[in-house]
Amino acid sequence: MSAPKLKDISSKTGFSLSTVSMVLNNRQDISIPETTRDKVKQAASKLGYKPKTRTRLSKTIIVATFQDLRSCFENPYFSEIYRGIEETMEARGFHAIIKRLHNKDCLQDSDIFTRGKADGVLVLGPPPSQFLSELKKLKMPVVIVNGTVDSSWDSVIPNYEAAFGLTLDILKKLNHSKILCVKSSYSDEQSPFVSSHLNRAILYSGLSEKNIIMVKSEGDSSEEGYAAVKKYLSENPGEKFTAAFSGFSKPFGVMRALTEAGYSVPEDISLIAIGIDPCLPESEAKISTILYPLHQVGQEGVLRLIQKAEGHSTSPGMLVLPVQYEDRGTVSEAKS
Repeated sequence: MSAPKLKDISSKTGFSLSTVSMVLNNRQDISIPETTRDKVKQAASKLGYKPKTRTRLSKTIIVATFQDLRSCFENPYFSEIYRGIEETMEARGFHAIIKRLHNKDCLQDSDIFTRGKADGVLVLGPPPSQFLSELKKLKMPVVIVNGTVDSSWDSVIPNYEAAFGLTLDILKKLNHSKILCVKSSYSDEQSPFVSSHLNRAILYSGLSEKNIIMVKSEGDSSEEGYAAVKKYLSENPGEKFTAAFSGFSKPFGVMRALTEAGYSVPEDISLIAIGIDPCLPESEAKISTILYPLHQVGQEGVLRLIQKAEGHSTSPGMLVLPVQYEDRGTVSEAKS
């Protein structure tokens, strides 16, 4: 006869698997009626349920990135995610080992990727495809933050598709039908899931490729956004558009290029930023923005990894966090 499992206790009590798991793991931070706790514990005792012995934790988490460490942590987008990671680990008594992965052999060559020396790996950003098989070989939990591959991986991301969809919905309702999108040239290769979300958002909005002008920049800085739009305007002097959107710090450069070309924002062209630099003072962030919950992405990634390291039974999957729009005065109705 096989040993009783959580699903057996769930069937006997009528409570969900998550409720049974939280009771048996003595989660006091979750509000569960004492009568429910008693019923679950009694059923577990009658069925002879034996919880798995937990591995003694080293209280160490490897934070792995595939980018140059300096450029990664100077990037305000990633530094805000890491702030959430660091604060949550400190609150739970964990510390981080930051490791840059130059190539897939790093995962096998370094002895820190051994259960006992670390409790798990938090991957910052989407891993290149050649790393995936090596990551699966690790004998420890892995959670990807700000990136995902498929449903077999644990990951935490902002709702990119909702961000793009909300942007297009706002502009469409204000009668904008020709919209400039400034995106980084590397995004299709390094973050294909973001590009696919953008493509789906365009499709679901009822717009088409004819409505969206794609302009590629060399990177995510304000200067690179400026250079991309300035070049586009000089090469396409007759092209008309009434709105633009972009991400990271590029929108500030986009605004400067439009202003130098004689356009007024938002009177002539509306402008929306997606995932704007979260560290900017409010006085400087004068562009209407779709805000990503970057700090929460870091927090939830750590909590999910600790839960896995402690032996809690969780199914892999993607945790998608909501975004919100903040109007800062750079969006208006399109001129007829």
